[in-house]
Amino acid sequence: MITDKRDTGVPLTRESIRAALEPAASPPGQDMLWLQDAPPEVLARVRAALPASNVPAAVLVPLIERESGFAVLLTQRAATLKDHAGQISFPGGRIEAGDKDPWHAALREAHEEIGLEAGRVAFAGFLPDHLLGTGFRVTPAVGFVDAGYQLRIAAEEVHDVFEVPLSYILDAGNHRSSLRRVADLMLPVQDIPYGGRLIWGATASMLRAPPAARAAHGFAVSRRGAAAGPPPAPALPALESLLQVMQRLRGADGCPWDRAQSFASIAPYTIEEAYEVADAIARGAHDDLRDELGDLLFQVVFHAQIAAEAGLFDFAAVARGITAKLVRRHPQVFAVAAAGPRTAAEQSVAWEQIKAQERGAAAGALDGVPAAMPALLRAHKLSKRAARVGFDFEQAGQSADKVAEELAEVREAAARHPAASGAAAAAVFEEVGDLLFAAANLARKLEVDAEAALRAANAKFERRFRGMESLAAERGVRFEELSLAEQERLWQEVKRRE
Repeated sequence: MITDKRDTGVPLTRESIRAALEPAASPPGQDMLWLQDAPPEVLARVRAALPASNVPAAVLVPLIERESGFAVLLTQRAATLKDHAGQISFPGGRIEAGDKDPWHAALREAHEEIGLEAGRVAFAGFLPDHLLGTGFRVTPAVGFVDAGYQLRIAAEEVHDVFEVPLSYILDAGNHRSSLRRVADLMLPVQDIPYGGRLIWGATASMLRAPPAARAAHGFAVSRRGAAAGPPPAPALPALESLLQVMQRLRGADGCPWDRAQSFASIAPYTIEEAYEVADAIARGAHDDLRDELGDLLFQVVFHAQIAAEAGLFDFAAVARGITAKLVRRHPQVFAVAAAGPRTAAEQSVAWEQIKAQERGAAAGALDGVPAAMPALLRAHKLSKRAARVGFDFEQAGQSADKVAEELAEVREAAARHPAASGAAAAAVFEEVGDLLFAAANLARKLEVDAEAALRAANAKFERRFRGMESLAAERGVRFEELSLAEQERLWQEVKRRE
């Protein structure tokens, strides 16, 4: 809709607000911009589920200029209304045959509902139309209202009229995510709580600016990093604090080390923190897990802050994206009319099918498997993708035979090239790689998590080796001075004690 000086350096004036609006109502096809976070296939489903014919309607979005800044005039519907009792909205209704255009229809409705005189309202512009599940296509018309306005409320329609500072509405930190039904789907939307009231539905979405519309007028989402004001759309106060800390660290008076970082420079730390989370889980160390999850969350916030400063995306976009993805990939939970999968196994199949649809028909079977993924895990993913299109052994025994075949080739290469250097080293290197890939594929066929199995084997080796060192120390000998046969006897002794 409109932005403020924290976003672009442009102060909120009548001129800047007019520049952020459309001079005419939206043409057909631009009536669902408020679902900007939904994927095209969801938009198509929503549109198909809505009534075929739309009833034209208009609402007035009244802006009042106060000494403290602009405010939005909102109404609370009467409790006696059948469908909208108590709902926060704008004055508005159907466009009648005698209305010249949506602007004059909005003025007429505002006069009928709250007694606002048309002569006290100056035209500002239009927001994108909203196509509602009730079959109405609503045109929001924005107008500047004289500060000395007087009202005459129609009690059968309106219970109360109140003002909300425009700066409060534009502050994404005051928005709260929720799931609401749109046609036959449950979709993520943003509500705006204020003073014990909740601004939601079409009213909230009209007040929230579609990024594409803002960018078209030069009113972009905050992209100036630490100088841009409060961080966007936190779900919890604690998260808001973290976003503010990150913003400060990257600010002009922040930490030199943090300011110097880039996506690439902190990527190794992101991977490291993920491993430390896994380690805390494996050890059952819940206090450590809490700390490590915080470290990993900080990495997400760090990347999002760098992206926001570059004008790419911000943390709110990351959160909206994963929310939309989870809703999209769980149709059995969020699609009211769809049967969807029921068992965990069926859901896993559906998840992969939806991911494949998202990648597109032209994508190859192996597309989307990150090259930077740990090699053992990537081997599992690659072989699983290949198996999905039929390139796989029928039985696990055949995979075991392949492991034996690759091991024989490693032996043969090593025998041919006892001096592992140059081409000889490359030949052995290649055969060892084939052996490891075959072993990972065998683990997949046996439904064994190869990464977890190897991690457990590492832990077992470490435990037994430390046990050998302890036995040697107890007997007053240095472990490294023992012969291999003596070390093997200690190894067997440690195994027996387990």
